[in-house]
Amino acid sequence: MPMNASPHIVAIGGGGGASQVLRAAQPFAERLTAIIAVTDTGRSTGLARAIGGIPAPGDLRATIANFATDPQIAALLQHRFGGAGIPQLEGMAVGNLLLAALGQQMGDFGAAVQFLARLAGSAATVLPVSVVNTDICAELADGTRVTGEVNVRGLGQAPIARLFLREPAPALPAALDAIRAADLVVIGPGSLFTSVLADLLFEGMAAALAATRGQVVFVCNTTTQPGQTDGYTALDHIRRVVEALGPGTLDAALINRSTLDPARR
Repeated sequence: MPMNASPHIVAIGGGGGASQVLRAAQPFAERLTAIIAVTDTGRSTGLARAIGGIPAPGDLRATIANFATDPQIAALLQHRFGGAGIPQLEGMAVGNLLLAALGQQMGDFGAAVQFLARLAGSAATVLPVSVVNTDICAELADGTRVTGEVNVRGLGQAPIARLFLREPAPALPAALDAIRAADLVVIGPGSLFTSVLADLLFEGMAAALAATRGQVVFVCNTTTQPGQTDGYTALDHIRRVVEALGPGTLDAALINRSTLDPARR
C-alpha cells in the first residue's frame, strides 16, 4: 500500500460484529466493506425469506442502517411493526420487507442490497456473502443432523461436530474481489458457527482469504455462547476458524484477556 494511502478494511461476519469492527476503523480508513451472513432464520428474517425467496436480509438491513448517513432512512429500515392483530407482522422489520420487494423487482438480491445501501447513503459497502438462498446444517457429536440456523444453535443438544450448507453455494464475486484487494480482513466477532463459520462455508471464501494481499485477523468472542460454544476456550474458537480457512491463512487472533466485572457475570 503506498505511503499515506487510506487502507481498505473488510469485515466478515454478522451484522453486529462487522459493524463494530468497521465503526472502530472508520476514522482510519476511507474504504470499508462489510461481508454479511445470509443464513439466519429468525422470525422477521425467516418470514421475509419466505415472502421474497431471498437469502436472509436481517443482518444486511441492520448493517446498512448502522452506516446510513440519512437518519430517517436508518430509522425506517429498523422500524418494526407492532402487528395490529396480525400475528405474522408482529416484530417484522420494514427493511426486511424492502429487501424482499427489491429482490423480487430487480431479480438480483446483490443489486437489491446495493440499491438500498445507496438509498440510505451508507458509508460502507455492504455485501451479502452470497446471493444463494440456502441454509446452514450441522452434524452433531451424537450423529444427529439439524437444518436451519435456529436449529443449529438450539439449546440442550449434543455439541456441533461439523457445519455444512444444505447445498453447495458460491460466494458473491464482489465479496471475493473485496477480500483479495483488502489491506486488512477482520473475521468476527460474532456467533462462531451461525455467523463466522457460516460465511466461510461458501465456495471461494477460503481461497480468497488465502490469496488476499492483506492481513487476516480473527476477533475471538469474549464469552461462550449457549448452544454453540459451550465449554469452548479461546483456542477452541481459533482452531475452528483455522480448520475452515486451511493452514497458513490466518495471520493473527485478537483475544480479550480482561477479567469480567463480577457483577456482570
